[in-house]
Amino acid sequence: MDRAMAGRLAECFDEVVVSVDGSTAEVHDRIRGRAGSFDRVMTAPGLLDEEARER
Repeated sequence: MDRAMAGRLAECFDEVVVSVDGSTAEVHDRIRGRAGSFDRVMTAPGLLDEEARER
C-alpha cells in the first residue's frame, strides 16, 4: 500500500481491516507465501491513519 492507495480507500470506506498471520515476519511471510508481505502489512495502518487524520 502506498499513500495514493490509502487515499482511495479512505474515499470509499469508513473502516479497513488488516490481517497479520504471525507475530514475526518469518511466520507471516511463510503463511502468505510472499517475502516482504509482513513489512508491507505493518506499513498499511500508519498510512491509513495519516490519511484519516488529514480528513
